[in-house]
Amino acid sequence: MTTTNTDNVINMHQLPTSLNGTMNQEDLDSVFARLSPPKIDELSEAYQGRLYAVEGVRRLPRLLRGPLHAIVNSPVSPWKGKFINGRQGGNMLLNRHGKRQLGFYRVTRGKAYDDGRPVIELDYDVPENPPSLWPIRGELRALGEQYYLARMLYRTRTGYFTVLYFSLEK
Repeated sequence: MTTTNTDNVINMHQLPTSLNGTMNQEDLDSVFARLSPPKIDELSEAYQGRLYAVEGVRRLPRLLRGPLHAIVNSPVSPWKGKFINGRQGGNMLLNRHGKRQLGFYRVTRGKAYDDGRPVIELDYDVPENPPSLWPIRGELRALGEQYYLARMLYRTRTGYFTVLYFSLEK
């Protein structure tokens, strides 16, 4: 796989394995900080997703983290990834083709909440969502061609915090 980011120090072929329950949120923060956003026009259609560093899971013993990540990324997990259609998108549930979506978002260029560098922003504050989803924001940067690392943030009165990381791949 060809990478579009020359600063990336992680072997793209090893990334899904190395992320699987072994990298914590601080490790992923460090990787994310070195990446750059893709061109917004490069994002389209269905992306298969994998979840990493779910907040709270890291408090579990290391022996339990790996199996839990395997379950949330298994075929029985309802979340399959994201579907992006131009400047909007939604989370794919129960299928990998974008036919069932929930948790819609607006796709724009923005700045990361922590370092102010460019990201692709997934803004859940849209009328199609219930108000409980409005504080959610995604930030996405490229790991390689059609391969992205993103994080889900939640806004509180004091600012954003990272809930989890996820990867998206065509």
